[in-house]
Amino acid sequence: MARLIYRLHDRRAFRRERVMRDRTNPLDIYGDRELIERFRFSRLQHATGQEWTSRAIRRVSLALQSRAQIHVCLPTQEEDKFRRDYGIPGIFGCIDGTHVRIQVPSKNECLFVNRKGFHSINVQVVCDANMKLIDVVARWYGSAHDARILRESALAQSCEEGRHSGIMLCDSGYPLKKWLMTPVMVPRTEQERQSNYRCIGVLKRRFHCLHSEIRMEPERVCTIVCAAAVLHNICTDKSMPLPAEDLGPVEAEVEHIREQVAEEDVAARLIRSNIIRLISL
Repeated sequence: MARLIYRLHDRRAFRRERVMRDRTNPLDIYGDRELIERFRFSRLQHATGQEWTSRAIRRVSLALQSRAQIHVCLPTQEEDKFRRDYGIPGIFGCIDGTHVRIQVPSKNECLFVNRKGFHSINVQVVCDANMKLIDVVARWYGSAHDARILRESALAQSCEEGRHSGIMLCDSGYPLKKWLMTPVMVPRTEQERQSNYRCIGVLKRRFHCLHSEIRMEPERVCTIVCAAAVLHNICTDKSMPLPAEDLGPVEAEVEHIREQVAEEDVAARLIRSNIIRLISL
């Protein structure tokens, strides 16, 4: 009996002290400007804990992706700003590919290794003259060529069938088409050439996760990219500034040396020559 009482007393003596957890919102200590600088967006509801954070990111990303057709869509007419600023008529956007680094996937690992030697998702991005995204394709593995991604996209089919009028600017990684102008039609200054692709740099600096390795499965990374594109356009529409630490000049993501794609359209070459002649007047 004495031994039993001793054991009960011993257990009570070593029982852990009850700790009252802090239930306050950790974001309340930041002002609106500090939230933008730290988390790249204005004040949001926040749930703490790894599991809850992962679930929240997943649900919010899927919700944003479902609204991509509303916020990321092609213009109904050509962009006048290209004509006004650069003297190039009929342009509705600029197209390029960018790689988002991912962790080593568990399936088809070799397909995700890009030409730079790391695992990635190759994302096709089209933006207008205001650096607003008008088309995003985030579903291809890193080894896929930019020209193939465009060729098999709904955008290319729409342009080929004449359902969308206008011209896109691109680099030499794409074929010359009547609706796709390659770099022989180079803008007259280096600054103008760089500005065509500056949007990707702004997107990645607004959402730093696109700069570093995203440690998720490829399918989820694609969802994150689409969600970031929607948020980027919302920020652009609301004229939300970049965080203070990112207010410096944004470098364009341009590959200065690209293998020229052999495929060319003779009619497209004539269109390009006419445009060069027009802007040279």
